[in-house]
Formats: sequence, structure tokens, C-alpha cells
Amino acid sequence: GERWATAALAVVFVVLSAALVSFSQFLLHEGRFPYVLVVVICRAAVSFLLNLSLLGAAPSLFPSITDATARKGFDFGIVTRGLLPISVLFEAQIVLSSAAYIFVSAAFIQMVKESNVVLVYIFSLVAALDRFQCRSAGVLAAIAFATLLTVRGEVNFSAAGMALQALSQVAECAKVVLQGTMMSSGGLKLDAFSYVLLVTPCCFALSASLLAVAVVWPFAPGMGVPSLADLRAFWPLVLADAVVAYAVHVASATLIKRSSPVAYILAGVAKDACIVLSASIVWAERITPQQALGFCLQLLLIFYWTVLKAYPNEFQDGILAGFARLTASDNELVQLALDPQYGAIERR
Repeated sequence: GERWATAALAVVFVVLSAALVSFSQFLLHEGRFPYVLVVVICRAAVSFLLNLSLLGAAPSLFPSITDATARKGFDFGIVTRGLLPISVLFEAQIVLSSAAYIFVSAAFIQMVKESNVVLVYIFSLVAALDRFQCRSAGVLAAIAFATLLTVRGEVNFSAAGMALQALSQVAECAKVVLQGTMMSSGGLKLDAFSYVLLVTPCCFALSASLLAVAVVWPFAPGMGVPSLADLRAFWPLVLADAVVAYAVHVASATLIKRSSPVAYILAGVAKDACIVLSASIVWAERITPQQALGFCLQLLLIFYWTVLKAYPNEFQDGILAGFARLTASDNELVQLALDPQYGAIERR
């Protein structure tokens, strides 16, 4: 029963993630509501209010805030100093990525995002959180090549959209590495719900400040201010987008808590594939054979990368020998996917 519940939760996570991407692309279309800052402000406000309500209803979901034992050794000074730069990077990630939807397709954005593992590894080397290994560099070079295939195969390429998405990924990966740096120092150990509860007010303030600037100077596409008529016409959709975004957060946090890390990675790979497939089917976005090949290579290589990071010793003799070892004893990969206590791996 527990395993079936976890599998059902993974399906919900995949479906909600794909639905959010499709919904965002629909909402931010030039002919509907291309006002990124307003959408981000609404997401931040709804996430904070719903998380605050959840804190009152189920405080056990926020152990970093409510559990006295978990708070022992909790350095609020480091959190305060780290929260602002993390919030700035998170804000940049969301705003830039949302703005990219105005120029390029959801399928293309998802394909480009698969290169995040490359950026995180490079930033981790700079921050001394990881060490250089030729085998790791080879896998990541292959992922970069597969990403290049998807970019070169895009028929509706937009330099502006690509630049916005690239900057968004730089901010996202820098945020991930900064979080890793602070966690390694022992000062920033937050559960998923507490993290969102603390970050969303900062994001709301940053977005509101940018919106105030945009009133005087609409400095970039998607950064303008909607008219009252647009707000009256589209506020239900903007609110629905924020609710779906929060539902994705809840599903993701719950899946992380109830499943194994490997299962979460597998769900992430399935989510990526589902987003690209839904973009192709629902929105009739054209995916060239070259992009399809590149994307399949990305998914395979990223799955190998995550397992390699978890069990480097098993792959000393090569890929086939490594997977043979993992599957030799009672279908170990199946155990990895189903047992929350089995194995440990970095989550993407």
C-alpha cells in the first residue's frame, strides 16, 4: 500500500509539473497576460499565505521552525545573511525563466534546462564543493553536446529567449551551489516547507520593487504593468496559476519526504519527458528529429549521472559493469526506487 501511494504521488508530481508549464505558457502568451512580474508576485503571495495556513494546521511539516530539537544549533545569523542572496537568485530564476516563455517554446526551454547539471558541477568546482574527475567531466561533456543538438535543432530559435533562459539557469544553479555552501557550513538546514515560507516574502518584496520600477520604466519584455481591464479579465487565471505552482511545491516536498532519492530523480526524468511530450501534443510545438535525439540522450545521460554520483565505486569498471552490479542482487535498482532509506543521492 505504501509503495502504491508513493507511485501515485510521483504520478501526481509529474502531471502537476507538466500542467504548470503548459498553463504558464498559455497565460504568458503575448495575446493574453504577458506580465511576468504580476504572475510572480501572485505566486509568492499565494505560496506564503497557503504555507502560513499549513503551518497552523500541520506544524510537523515545518520542523526547522517548530521542532525544538531541529532548531538546536540553528544559526539564524547565517540564515539571515544567506536568505537575501538566495532570494535574489531565486527571484531572478523565476522572472527570467517566465519571461523566456514569451519568446521560445516550453519544450525548447525544458531541453535547455537539462544542462543545469553541467552548470551546477562547474559552480561546485569553483566553490570547492566537488572535485574534478575525468569520468564526471566526460559525462557532463556528453550532456552539453546533447543540449547543443537540441539548440541547433530548434526551428523557431530566438536569441532573446535563449539569453533569458540561459541567465535564468545561471541564477538557478548559483542558488543551488550557494545553498550547498551554506548547508556544508552547518548554518542553513531547512526543510522544504520552511524554506519556501522564509523565501517567498523576500521574493514578493523584490518583485513588487521591480514592478514599481516598471510603472515608470518597462525595462524588458514581460516586465510591464497590466491595465485594470487585463487584471479584471485574467485574475482568475493568474490565481489558478499560483495555486497550481503551490501544488507542485507540495507534491515535490512530499515526494522527497516519502520516497527514496533515486525515485525522486526518476520522477524528475519522467517529468521532463512529460513536459516535452505535452508541449508537442497539446501545443503542437514542432520537435525536430535532431532535438528528439538530443533530448533522449540528455535523459539517459542525466539518469546515468545521478546514479554515478550516488554509487561511484560500482562504476569503476564501466557503465555496463556498474549497472550489472546494481541489478545483480535482488533487483537493487528497484529497491533503490522504492525504499526511502535505501541509498543517498543529490536531488536535482
